[in-house]
Amino acid sequence: MMKRITSLFGILACLTVVAVLGAVIMMQNKTAGADSMDVMGSRKEHTSKEPSGQKTDTANGNHTDGADSAESGQDQAASPDQAKQAKDKQSAETTKKKTKNKPGKEDKAIQKLIAKMTLEDKIAQLFMLTPEALTGTGPVTKAGQATKEALDRYPIGGFAYFAQNIRSEEQFTTMVWNARQYSMERTGLPLFIAVDEEGGSVARISGQDLENVPQIPDMAEIGAGGDPAAAYEVGEQIGGYLKRFLVNVDFAPVADIYSNPENKVIRKRSFGSDPKAVAAMVAQEVRGLHAQGIKATLKHFPGHGNTSQDSHKQAAAAQQSLEELRSCELLPFQAGIDAGADFVMAGHISFPNILDDDTPASLSYKLLTELLREEMGFEGIIITDALDMEAVTSRYSSAQAAVQAVKAGADMLLMPQDFASAYDALLTAVKQEEIKESRIDESLLRILKAKKASGTKQADAQKADEADTQTKDAQQGSKVIVIDAGHQKQQDSSKEPIGPGAEEQKPKVASGTEGAASGLKEYELTLQVALKLQHALEEKGYQVQMVRTTNDVNISNSERAEIANQANADAFIRIHADSSEDPDASGAMTICPTKNNPYCSEIYKKSRKLSDAVIQGIAEKTGAKIRGIWETDTMSGINWCKVPVTILEMGFMSNREEDLLMAQDSYQNQIVEGIVAGLDQFLSK
Repeated sequence: MMKRITSLFGILACLTVVAVLGAVIMMQNKTAGADSMDVMGSRKEHTSKEPSGQKTDTANGNHTDGADSAESGQDQAASPDQAKQAKDKQSAETTKKKTKNKPGKEDKAIQKLIAKMTLEDKIAQLFMLTPEALTGTGPVTKAGQATKEALDRYPIGGFAYFAQNIRSEEQFTTMVWNARQYSMERTGLPLFIAVDEEGGSVARISGQDLENVPQIPDMAEIGAGGDPAAAYEVGEQIGGYLKRFLVNVDFAPVADIYSNPENKVIRKRSFGSDPKAVAAMVAQEVRGLHAQGIKATLKHFPGHGNTSQDSHKQAAAAQQSLEELRSCELLPFQAGIDAGADFVMAGHISFPNILDDDTPASLSYKLLTELLREEMGFEGIIITDALDMEAVTSRYSSAQAAVQAVKAGADMLLMPQDFASAYDALLTAVKQEEIKESRIDESLLRILKAKKASGTKQADAQKADEADTQTKDAQQGSKVIVIDAGHQKQQDSSKEPIGPGAEEQKPKVASGTEGAASGLKEYELTLQVALKLQHALEEKGYQVQMVRTTNDVNISNSERAEIANQANADAFIRIHADSSEDPDASGAMTICPTKNNPYCSEIYKKSRKLSDAVIQGIAEKTGAKIRGIWETDTMSGINWCKVPVTILEMGFMSNREEDLLMAQDSYQNQIVEGIVAGLDQFLSK
């Protein structure tokens, strides 16, 4: 009896708050005065900014009957002809939602790709697993031969990573980079790289106390503030560091309404108990994530907030009717869908008053296909919540759950308890025509469209930056870039202080390393790239000053810094290559001062942003392995600087393959493109 009263309390709370379902909330972002994480960990200084200029439609539950809206009231008082016209209009709008995306050229190209795939590869793409589940080892913190062999056998759609997989930014990005390369080699398709990064108690990355990763509060705290702009800022902030960590899918935001005081699993994770307010927050967090190019996931459809059970540990049920869902629980999901959410995660919650049994929503055709896909018009990827949760495993085998989820309308299956049996069951179901192969192709079309656009949302965000940069081309003539081609032909072993007033001294300048395969000297390589960079920047209208244009010079590190200081450079780019006793060491990185550098702490913030932007540009233009950003107090060529500075280590000349790559003119041009893209981004802020 107590549970029934509690359930009624939640339902009444929702119905009381939603007075007018036809209202449309117009969102305006307040000026964000706080800093938030940007690409590769820099702090982005916000000016007055609106998320996207989009409005948030938080009150549209896509009602098909029985809606208590103002429009419904008008229909009741209308003439029969008016009522018929309104009904026809509503029917037309529903049909439009179901059919608004007809196959275009992009779809047809993807369909051709799907037609060439084997059935086995098609089935594998429907799964998102932990690396431990795929490789059979654990915990996984590297992607090596075991990962490669596993992906060769089962080219799955993506990985879901947890805290146990994350030890540092460099470690994690190296692991992800390798896994992505193995996937591309096997299928030519990128991987979804996903984490649960909600903030607060559910934070796989920010919960690790890693350097340059902010602590994000629970969404209940954000919701209590009552400002949807704060949700946008949280999404943008989370998206900023996820992008640095090479994550492209966030299993967030939580779109559940906290309407049951006995619900402990959702309480702090939800934006609150007001459906309209939660809807506004959800839509804005989606847009904030998109601003950083991260795919957003609405969870746990159709709402986990009115249960008293935790579906991780037991079967969970909610007692609402479908009309009650439409008027309350579905509003944040509809708002998130309208904001462009990429994934919807189906929860393992039963709705006996809707389905007449205890089937979880994640396995229900009525809820996934008829409600979410057809009525609410969601055209993205439906992914199940983790299929190793007790709410599923207590009633279904992995094989049964996988087949039933796909029949229900799920596109991707998250973490089945027994992957091999789930995979085999789906394969058998298609071969025996229990599931049509065309049904698998429908899901693949959604998955591959998202993968083809993997980075498209990042590209959209970058296009906005590029468009802004283009409007500033006329101003670039006033921007001064100083380029230093690292090292010189003759080293100077005499010493100078490592920074102003320092007692410690280092040799003034070295001649650098030498290519293990090319035989090219480092000072020759750096000058080749520097001269290309000079030409590219001057073509864009920048003022460029070179530290050196020949190899026969004698300029110490402090003198190189002083050249940039005297030029009052907007950016000082120092180009180097690396070497190691390990012949397999590889990858690019940038170097900047530490926050508390005793010689130049005042340039830390801008130098870090510059380093972030350049290494991100290198990653995008070259596809190189990225080792991250090294903050140090030991580089005299940095310590003497009074202007924003970064050192780019392009790769390892001790690695024969990477050495030969860097010696190629075409690859040098890609490096230059990456530096230019990074500078454009840095200077456009």
